[in-house]
Amino acid sequence: MTRRRLALFYAIAILGSLVIALLAGEVFVRSLALSTGDGGGRAAKRWNEQYWKPVNAQGYRDVEWAPAGAKPALVFLGDSFTEGHGVGFEQTYYHHLRSALAGSHASYNLGRSGASTLDELKRYRQFRAATGVRPQVLVLQYFGNDMQGRLAPAPQWQPWPGLEAVARHSDLADLLWVYLAGVRYGHLYSDHHLGAYAAPVFERHRADLGRAFAAAHGDGARVVFVVFPFLDDEAMIERSQAAYVGRVREVFRARCRPGDAFVDVSPLARTLPPAQRTVNRLDGHPSPALHALLAARLRPLVEAAPGPLPAGVERCGSPAGP
Repeated sequence: MTRRRLALFYAIAILGSLVIALLAGEVFVRSLALSTGDGGGRAAKRWNEQYWKPVNAQGYRDVEWAPAGAKPALVFLGDSFTEGHGVGFEQTYYHHLRSALAGSHASYNLGRSGASTLDELKRYRQFRAATGVRPQVLVLQYFGNDMQGRLAPAPQWQPWPGLEAVARHSDLADLLWVYLAGVRYGHLYSDHHLGAYAAPVFERHRADLGRAFAAAHGDGARVVFVVFPFLDDEAMIERSQAAYVGRVREVFRARCRPGDAFVDVSPLARTLPPAQRTVNRLDGHPSPALHALLAARLRPLVEAAPGPLPAGVERCGSPAGP
């Protein structure tokens, strides 16, 4: 065999191997159900079709609501972290707490992905008007994008045009698109929201949070205020602390009443290895393990049980735990 033919043989072999690998990858990815941070991509759609249930008559990811009756009502208000983006319903901190307190409380989940504080207050009022349920405890969950109702949309980033065209037909290219968008747009998104806390817009947002506390207190509810950092890595947790966790803690201290509690999830997240804090590399929402740990931390606060405070937790008028 001449050198030319040998080189041609190797080129064909390498090209054939590459084609086979790409076809095998395409077959595998088309069977993959995988949550992504913003729900983008066909793998995420398959995940939603399989796992996004139950959804009740009111459109919330929850069982059908029953009247509270004689039981005190426990209402969860928040965004995708409360709705349980990326995890099964039975893995959410809501479900863990609901199951643990089923004998003593009636629970209602008002979590909705993409909700801002303005949206949450509106939905809380609609819930009160529609059901007449007056909560004894409101678990108000917060994340660093909840000011988005006061902000312009985050800057957009689009992957290469060629990849966009291929992704219309290939699930492998579609997954690559999602990954690149998550890396590039994720930085733009977090920078946009974290930077806004240093701007005057936070004063309007502070008032929104104050109205949420006032609505709960007006109904006679205790507020357990749960604040999540960006969980992607240690650097993002630190940036979250610097940008907004301290600021919203001050809002809590100014607005809280006896019986209220504040929970910074950062120390709890740090008890897990970084890879176990989030759903996966494409989804920065809390993992099943973090949901379970949070539920255990919230239970004594919901039940107003006495005892020492763990790190990141404080009661109204008391210093935070070590």
